[in-house]
Amino acid sequence: MPMNTLNSATWSFFIPEELELFDLYERWRRVAKILKISRTARLRLDWIIYYYEGFNATQTARHYGISRKTFYKWLREFNTS
Repeated sequence: MPMNTLNSATWSFFIPEELELFDLYERWRRVAKILKISRTARLRLDWIIYYYEGFNATQTARHYGISRKTFYKWLREFNTS
């Protein structure tokens, strides 16, 4: 049967009824793991995610035991696209 003659009901068994998507930050973490990014780089990614979750730079630096200067350096390097 040619592909263009199949209706949506034919393909419905391939699509899960409820598809759960991960939030943006969890996707970043999983992609980093799949790409086998170093543990250090993944830790820096956690800094950025913590910051984007609503904590300011001072709170983030204090939480991870780093200087604000170090945090700002890596925040500038981080590219979301």
